[in-house]
Amino acid sequence: MNKKLLVAFAVLGMQLSALAQDITTTTITTTTETAETGKSGFYLSAGVVFNDGFKLNNRLQAAGMPTVLKSMPELSVGYYAMYKKVLIDLEWNTGYYGDRKTSEVMTKTLATGFKFRGHYLPVNTGKLFLSGGLDISYVYNKFDIYNRDRVIDLNDLDPANYSGHISLNNEVLFVGPSVAFGAFQQSNWPLRLNVGYEWAVLSSKWRSEFASVSNTLNESGTGRFYTKLTLYL
Repeated sequence: MNKKLLVAFAVLGMQLSALAQDITTTTITTTTETAETGKSGFYLSAGVVFNDGFKLNNRLQAAGMPTVLKSMPELSVGYYAMYKKVLIDLEWNTGYYGDRKTSEVMTKTLATGFKFRGHYLPVNTGKLFLSGGLDISYVYNKFDIYNRDRVIDLNDLDPANYSGHISLNNEVLFVGPSVAFGAFQQSNWPLRLNVGYEWAVLSSKWRSEFASVSNTLNESGTGRFYTKLTLYL
């Protein structure tokens, strides 16, 4: 993993956590109502991410390869803390762009990472709420290209005798606004809808764990939109 991106994510997350904690502490000590309505716990989310399109797609298209899809399902597991005016999330995300095939080759893309979300709640009645704020996301992308006619002989595991597989990966730090709407908060099935848009502010270049990569590029400046439905556990 790229240490610079991880450090940047950690520093930004700690700064926002400290700010949110200060706001939360002030709110709790100011009113009894806020202290009584504070809650925290784990949650599950499922939704879809739509990206602007990887710059890598231009190279794939020029080579006659299947390009990376612009939408993907995404699942999340996270921990939240919510008070009268403050909502904080820290979650792990994983997504799968799926296989794209021709008669000769197949491409596959996987993505995983972490997200920090800090929100202010202008509306919070106890049963429902509306919030808005900032997301910071760290995403690790893995991209593979395969020849579909490859055969591996387990009696011959010398990697020099095999070819037809390209494996690439990169890491991206996204930042952007998001909003959330929560309903049925006092029922057995409290739900929340999250919507956001993020920009790639930092990105490592595409590289490989198995080879040096020349003429590489990074994905800085691209964006993605997501929508997710969250269930509190």
